[in-house]
Amino acid sequence: MLVSGLPGLCVPASRKAWRFRARADVFVAPSRHERVLFEEARDEVGATGTVALAALPFLRVPAPAEGGLRDRVVFAAQAKVPREPEDREAILLALDELARRRPDLRPVVKRGRWPASSRPTASATRTTSLWAGLVARGRVVDGSVGFATGSMAAHLEPRRRPGDRRSTAALEAMGAGVPVLVLDDWGVDERMLNLAFEGSRCFGSLDDLREGRFHHPSPEWLRDNYFHDPSDDDLVPVLKDLVHQARTVGLPTRGPVVGGTGPAAGAATAGASWCRRRPSRCCAPSPACC
Repeated sequence: MLVSGLPGLCVPASRKAWRFRARADVFVAPSRHERVLFEEARDEVGATGTVALAALPFLRVPAPAEGGLRDRVVFAAQAKVPREPEDREAILLALDELARRRPDLRPVVKRGRWPASSRPTASATRTTSLWAGLVARGRVVDGSVGFATGSMAAHLEPRRRPGDRRSTAALEAMGAGVPVLVLDDWGVDERMLNLAFEGSRCFGSLDDLREGRFHHPSPEWLRDNYFHDPSDDDLVPVLKDLVHQARTVGLPTRGPVVGGTGPAAGAATAGASWCRRRPSRCCAPSPACC
């Protein structure tokens, strides 16, 4: 039996993902919404595996935020978006302005974690160098924005208000009952990695970040996107059924697909190559701002 899936959030679903996983018996989706999308993509390319539901293991069902003062807005930097240095600078400028308008809040840029013996991530070095440049040009107040590393969970403790632009970090904030802001200044599309948050009611602009305006996602969106009831998970029953099938009548042979739509796309071609594909406030520059 072959079980596969994709890391993180995968909206929109990719037909290419199914082409590389056409031999999989099970494809694991982390939300009800993604399951529907990947079932449609599977049918379009003529694959036959089962799409099973299993929640992301690091998420918890959202609950009211714990008591205690939350005095930080934590922004988690990401390497891919936004791409242009001036857009990244715009986020840092907005955080600096937030610090001046809201002295009760402390903006913090959360950089990726890395071992002491390893090199820092591109997002970390790029963000700190951009900040140093802004300080040198007198465009921000040195020290108005802090920089930190560590897990997102550590930044969701009662005295912290996370702001983040990584999609999964925004989800962690939602699970902790933390209001979220998903920045839409550069659009809402596949390129900006923020399509998963459509319908969440959490989109906003840099102006919202400057003013400290954050949002709680809608209950309907939460149920369809990563925060479904644990009883909806069916990965284990699906695996049990397939194990029984394998021991009795055997599993079907699943061949490669070559593109197109419908069952005919399942025809294999000679020499086909295979590749591996691979809490109070949270703010994210475009996967999401919490």
